[in-house]
Amino acid sequence: MHSFCRPLRPTLAVVGLMLAATPAAAAKWAAVAFSESTGAFGKSWSFQGKDQAGSRAMAECEKHATDCKVVQIVNSPDRGPETCLGLAVLRADSKTANGVRTLRSTVIETGTDRKEVQSGALARCADARTLLLRQPSPPEASCRLVVSVCSRTP
Repeated sequence: MHSFCRPLRPTLAVVGLMLAATPAAAAKWAAVAFSESTGAFGKSWSFQGKDQAGSRAMAECEKHATDCKVVQIVNSPDRGPETCLGLAVLRADSKTANGVRTLRSTVIETGTDRKEVQSGALARCADARTLLLRQPSPPEASCRLVVSVCSRTP
């Protein structure tokens, strides 16, 4: 019985060393920043940290606008499915006594499939547009997909 234990000890020690040397899976982060006044956006992907992803998206957006805000940050584990996000914008133009007033409203969809995220964001935007058009004196309104990004791929 004693002879069975001797070969196991070195084997367990080697397994323990291999596990200790294996790095932990790192999350990958993506973000989108958006300017409601201009429609400018910035995106980032494949960042190791949430703050870095948000900062990069802001920096990209701020190349084109001064009122950018991070609207969504997503992450996914290194060895799991990607997390994607899609941003659609509902734009409504209303005639006023002083000209035309433009309103923008953002719709965000997240998931693990880029095409589903894109179509989902547009579908939710279309639902919001339908509600808007039911109002008295409805404005001209349209939806468009602004950007989509996944945690590991642009």
